[in-house]
Amino acid sequence: MGCAAATSTCPGRAATLTRPATCSTHAQWAGKRSEFCVLTGKASDAVKALEQGQAELGAALEDLYDVLASAASKDVGAVRWMMTGIW
Repeated sequence: MGCAAATSTCPGRAATLTRPATCSTHAQWAGKRSEFCVLTGKASDAVKALEQGQAELGAALEDLYDVLASAASKDVGAVRWMMTGIW
């Protein structure tokens, strides 16, 4: 998840959305955002965060394509597809 401002922000995995203690209002998050972004290595500027996310996605897809391209035709287990995504 990026560090851009929102009405209610729950940094981390989607699982944290069910725990209100980890969520902040916009005003509360504004003071914590820059520190959180530094700790996570994410940009606090929305445009930069989007560019960073696109670059990370591109790199992840390149890695996935390399794994798929190097697999033998009957190779199993290198990539597993689940309803929630690839792991």
